[in-house]
Amino acid sequence: MAGFHDSRYKYLFKHKLMVERLMKSFVHEKFVRHLDFSTMERLDKSFVTEEFKEKESDIIWKLRYKNKPFYIFLLIEFQSTVDYSMPLRFFRYIAEFYQALQLNPKNDKYPAVFPLLLYNGEEIWDVPSSIQELIEPSISKQYIPHFEYSPIIINLIPENTLLKIHNAVSAIFLTENTGYNELETRIDFFISIIHDEVPELKRIFDIWFTSILENRTDMDHIVIRNRMSTLQEEKEMFTTTVQKYGRKFLEQGIEQGIERGEHKKALSDARNMKEYGIETDIICKVTGLSEEIVKEL
Repeated sequence: MAGFHDSRYKYLFKHKLMVERLMKSFVHEKFVRHLDFSTMERLDKSFVTEEFKEKESDIIWKLRYKNKPFYIFLLIEFQSTVDYSMPLRFFRYIAEFYQALQLNPKNDKYPAVFPLLLYNGEEIWDVPSSIQELIEPSISKQYIPHFEYSPIIINLIPENTLLKIHNAVSAIFLTENTGYNELETRIDFFISIIHDEVPELKRIFDIWFTSILENRTDMDHIVIRNRMSTLQEEKEMFTTTVQKYGRKFLEQGIEQGIERGEHKKALSDARNMKEYGIETDIICKVTGLSEEIVKEL
């Protein structure tokens, strides 16, 4: 699925929960645990130059880190060729962002911006993550910009890792790493992974998955889409049925328990009445037991 158009990914990560899943599951930095994802808001790129705006496929999220503003700059890269100027692109973008904030450096500190790359192009991503590696070290290091971005290379994530993470984002990445001709055989995987997700993310995944199938040049996508819908419906129906009959069996068990308790009491009363010489027909009327049962006591 290499070369998947990045506009579909922009759709995915314009949703708060998707970004939260991405950060918590695929960014292994200590600061992530202190991010307040409930404060997330997406920003536009009004501060970026027109030329830069057209070139970049990015999403900016603002949230709070220990009660301070914090930004996530997510750059989505699915070009057929690797861009070796990536550290410079990130560096330039964040510099423009800081300029747009119009802070007074004398009194204010610029907020932290986390540069995150999402890549699943066809070529191996061998681009340096540090801008220092792009600059000739002819002078002392303190005069050379120090800046790094954090890459998530989707097609290098092991399948076992994605299955273990078990959320909507890992299901998307697993789908990305599955060839068109294998989609039908992997549908159960995708459904099992998103089975316990919240309804909003299930809906987003379904829309995204459908857009993949519609991009196929043959008609197999209809079969696969119907099969996935059927499997999803079957699983939901099965769950509903189990819950429904689970309640029914529980209710029946309670009723049967009550009935057994009442029957036991009736037998005990009948024995006591027989000991006092009360006639069988009267015992039957009082306890509700049959004549045969009372005679056998």
